Amino acid sequence: NLFSRKAPASRAVAYDNVVYGTYIQIDDETFNLEGFGVIQLKSNGGQGITDVIIKPNGGNEMTFAVKKAATMGDDDLTNALCRTWKVTNIHERGYDSYDGEYDDTYTPDEYYGAISEVMFSKSGTFLSFYNDNEIEAHFWKWENQGERQIRYSWDNVWNNDDEEGNFTVNFSSDNRLTIHEYYRDYETGEWYESTVELVEKNPSGSDGNEGDVTVPTDKTPVERVFTGKLVSEVDGISKTFSNDVK
Repeated sequence: NLFSRKAPASRAVAYDNVVYGTYIQIDDETFNLEGFGVIQLKSNGGQGITDVIIKPNGGNEMTFAVKKAATMGDDDLTNALCRTWKVTNIHERGYDSYDGEYDDTYTPDEYYGAISEVMFSKSGTFLSFYNDNEIEAHFWKWENQGERQIRYSWDNVWNNDDEEGNFTVNFSSDNRLTIHEYYRDYETGEWYESTVELVEKNPSGSDGNEGDVTVPTDKTPVERVFTGKLVSEVDGISKTFSNDVK
């Protein structure tokens, strides 16, 4: 499932090409990553990063030519999702051949190793933080934005295989997010369902880095366009329009 862990990954420890930890900014383009080394982001006059220079502790310096990947867009749904969230409640239920049926509700404080935070980025990545200081990195993209459905991947190779899955997101006006996932294996009869409740970690007024969540409208793009006084009646070839249609 979405928040299961493939392998442990501790802070400031490399795992599956992911390094997580604290850092000190040396200058505008150079950062000292605690427990790892120095990373430098070279840019073309501030227009975009062209090279990444990595100087690992005790290792050889490496330079990589890079270009920025496409982002997920600047729409209401993406803007609402891409921030850091704190988990407040987890409800898991399902059936597996080893334990049978199960139904469990808990908070991150009640279960060691539980998911505690999730951070989504517009670059199509997200990190899952656990309360035992372990992390997991995933990739995401919109599967069906109208239905608020997201497809995630462990390896960023989209082959509709076992390394992927789907979940849906919903927002509320009090800066909260609900993530729901359901999966069924029709060959074995095993199934899994989870509902994770989250709240924005840095709401507006706490540190100023993140603003209030703008709750996306439930209307589809078509519904957002065809509102107001447009076509009021269509009957055969007879068409009646409101007087103020322009």
